[in-house]
Amino acid sequence: RIVRVISQPRGNMLLVGVGGSGRQSLSRIAAWLCQLSTFQIEITKNYRTGEFKEDLKGLYHSTGVRDAPTSFLFNDTQIVEENFLEIISNVLSSGEIANLFKNEEFDEIRNTLMDVAKRYGVVPTPEAMYSFFIERVRSNLHIVLCMSPIGESFRVRLRQYPALINYMTIDWFMDWPKDALLEVANKFLLTVDMLDTITGEPREYDEKQYIGTTKQEVLQQSVAMIFATIHDSVSQYSRTMLLEMRRHNYVTPTNYLELVTGYKQILAKKRLEVASAANKLRNGLFKIDETKIKVQEMSVELEKATVQVNQMNQECDEFLAKIAIQKRETDEQQKTVAANTILIKEEEAECLKIKDSAEADLQEAMPALQEAMQALDALNKKDITEVRSYGRPPAKVELVMEAVMILKQVEPTWAEAKRQLGDVNFLNQLRDFDKDHISEKTMKKIAAYTSHEDFKPDIVGTVSNAAKSLCQWVIAIEKYAKIYKIVAPKKARLDEAMASLKSKQDSLAAAQAKVAELQAILDKLKADFDEKLAMKEELRQRAELLALKLERAGQLVDGLSGERSRWEQTVASL
Repeated sequence: RIVRVISQPRGNMLLVGVGGSGRQSLSRIAAWLCQLSTFQIEITKNYRTGEFKEDLKGLYHSTGVRDAPTSFLFNDTQIVEENFLEIISNVLSSGEIANLFKNEEFDEIRNTLMDVAKRYGVVPTPEAMYSFFIERVRSNLHIVLCMSPIGESFRVRLRQYPALINYMTIDWFMDWPKDALLEVANKFLLTVDMLDTITGEPREYDEKQYIGTTKQEVLQQSVAMIFATIHDSVSQYSRTMLLEMRRHNYVTPTNYLELVTGYKQILAKKRLEVASAANKLRNGLFKIDETKIKVQEMSVELEKATVQVNQMNQECDEFLAKIAIQKRETDEQQKTVAANTILIKEEEAECLKIKDSAEADLQEAMPALQEAMQALDALNKKDITEVRSYGRPPAKVELVMEAVMILKQVEPTWAEAKRQLGDVNFLNQLRDFDKDHISEKTMKKIAAYTSHEDFKPDIVGTVSNAAKSLCQWVIAIEKYAKIYKIVAPKKARLDEAMASLKSKQDSLAAAQAKVAELQAILDKLKADFDEKLAMKEELRQRAELLALKLERAGQLVDGLSGERSRWEQTVASL
């Protein structure tokens, strides 16, 4: 019907029906069938008459200048200002809109249409060109006005703008028949799997009950019939309410589409809820089975842990026994070392006393020894040559040289003395003379010389300075030897005591090293024991935790054993 009208020149439609009855959709399809482009305004927050005229200006340019057949689809919900309908009424009645184009804009349009107007034999005057432009617009423009009969505004607008009736063909959109409702519902339900299960497995049913059809089709037709029946019954009761109570209740196709769409949404939501509930129960069953397996594993693990704890207890007891033995041995060794340390300290004190006594005695001999060294230092090669030059030495010089020869353990003659004096190392030999080991026999011989009345350094010095120094050396050596004879036993006893002390100190050091070794072994045993205790405590805590978990898991499994069968039945039902 819409195609039949808008396919004619100046064919305009007034589609009257409630929202959702398909007015705009059918208008767009009809325009497409008639090869018309559809134009529709877009309402914004600040859309007013000025913006509406700008849109119409573009529409006029498209239909009047470009000669494009166009369907202008306008809905009563787009009437922001009542002035919109007045403009549309003018377009229907005369095609003219006051002050739509400025002079310069229309001049541009006129220049564009000049060649076309000449072909149609139009005089190129402004009035003729304007009339030609308006006629082209009215020939190409088809207005499709969608209005709702609900309320007083529809009747007021028709009375106020008669052109809406005089220049438009009215088409009333009534309620959808039941067949249409069924068809729409079936169309929407084509994408719904009525036999879908939450597991995705095919639903089992007896196919023999559905000869020539399927259960999917039967369920789909049944649900579609429910939708159509609900909508139709509500429409009937709405008409009854209008007759009895004079109150309107409009049931539109939009409500029907919302009903079908809402069903699909609720069905998907409920299936998701059922699947979620079933999954929760499945998870519960899985957890029960998993808990049973874990209980078995924990039982085995607890047995192993118990064996390890017992083994660790035994090892700790053995370590404790080893530590006790080692500690006892170490304590005994420490006691022995302590006692030996006391004894050795006493011996050290005794050795120190002997050493102090010997050193005190030796200090008495040291001046004499220093005098002997000083006497030797006073001699030089010239002095030795002087003594050696004697063919027959003076008696005092010979007496001194004999004493020197006796100390050197050689023949006490002047010939031997001259030979000794000729040795270049003679003085060094005297300086390095072994004064600590002079024999008693030698001492007696020397005493015979040192007791001589002429064996005095001063007396000998009257004859020879070199002999005087040698005389001083002999006297000092004799004096030192006498004192050393007293010190020697002390020194020998000191050496013996020091040797014994060193031996005992070495034994003490060895014992102390043994104690340190035993202590190190004891410390290592203690460290190993502490490590074993830590491992034992860790194993014990682990065993207690396993026992606690095992107990709780057992309680959980026992408590849920009755629920298992019910959950399995519920999952199967879902």
